Amino acid sequence: MTSPILLIEDSDEDADQAIRALVKLATGRPVIRARDGDEAAGILFMQRVTPVLILLGLGVPEIDGCILLNMIRAERPLDDVPVCVLTMDDSEHTKAMCIKAGADGYVTKPVTGVGFAHAVAKLHKRHDASGEMRALQDEIRGRMRTMRRPKKR
Repeated sequence: MTSPILLIEDSDEDADQAIRALVKLATGRPVIRARDGDEAAGILFMQRVTPVLILLGLGVPEIDGCILLNMIRAERPLDDVPVCVLTMDDSEHTKAMCIKAGADGYVTKPVTGVGFAHAVAKLHKRHDASGEMRALQDEIRGRMRTMRRPKKR
């Protein structure tokens, strides 16, 4: 069974951009969306979903994105899932805070296909016993190569 990508984002516009970027990358993986921290916590800790990748909006309501990131990093097997933060704040302070809290990547909104692809392709993972994240990154890198090629006339 293919593990899903979990998108935690309260903004419909930003969520749509991220989903369009994922579709453009043709990952073929299901995307589960949580609109706030409580819904995300329910998916991760109550339903016990272990996604291949978590895209985490920092400013989600109910449970703050940084607190949710700390919760994810404290729970097995979620502590090994790559987390890419999505935020409008591109300050070095916020980036450093997210990396220190355990984020594996950082994307400044709005999410675009190529920028998003680069961020996900560069994600590192603490452990990858299943190889799913590597497979996802390989899929994205392959798609990036076709996105860069000039169209033949």
